[in-house]
Amino acid sequence: LNAVSFDDRHYGVPGTSMSGAFIWYRPSLFEAYGVEVPTTWDELIEVAQVFKDNGITPFALANATKWTGSLYYMNVVNRLAGPEAFDRAVSREGAFNDEPFVKASEMIQDLVDRGFFRTGVNGLREDQGQARLLLYTNRAAMYGALQSVYPLMKSENPEVAAEIDVFRFPVIE
Repeated sequence: LNAVSFDDRHYGVPGTSMSGAFIWYRPSLFEAYGVEVPTTWDELIEVAQVFKDNGITPFALANATKWTGSLYYMNVVNRLAGPEAFDRAVSREGAFNDEPFVKASEMIQDLVDRGFFRTGVNGLREDQGQARLLLYTNRAAMYGALQSVYPLMKSENPEVAAEIDVFRFPVIE
């Protein structure tokens, strides 16, 4: 909130530069396959494996524009090292090749190697709703996205949007 703070008081909220990133999910799929909402990275891996083993893509992703995939990456960095890692890299006290950034890329690559994203995600377009379609049709169980996606879901598919829930990006021990 530094951009809207003066003398330790907040005078507004920067609406265009702050947004929560969440994992949207289909509770009905979680119930059908007997899995709980994960709160840790290890639990997330276990849940994703259950879905993959049952022919459901664990994570919907349309990454043609690349920013959507970076949501996963940046959340992992944040869970590993907090916002200070970004502050250090931007201020040049650190760098984007410091350990938390490298470790995060390895963890995301592990998700890819495990087959937790649909093949061809780098050709799918978020602006055309291709990731959300996977979630709507139960072909994907989870979808990492910003809070701003909910109005889109409500307008595109209100019946399904009413059945979708959200959980915080899991902690990494």
